[in-house]
Amino acid sequence: MQAFQRFPYPPSLPAEIPEDLLPKLSELRDEFGTDKDHLKHVTDHFVKELERGLTQEGGDIAMNEADT
Repeated sequence: MQAFQRFPYPPSLPAEIPEDLLPKLSELRDEFGTDKDHLKHVTDHFVKELERGLTQEGGDIAMNEADT
């Protein structure tokens, strides 16, 4: 099995992209990119919401326990 490879951050752009698109692509990367700390915060919050959905009424993410 191949080990998980981390993606570079910020992501690099392939060499075959036309030069005139590079500024716009860099702008989009900067606009929609996030840093590791913020991503960890979002992930932790999502996990807490899933746990709430399984353990109490009124959670934002409703979870139904079911046998499969």
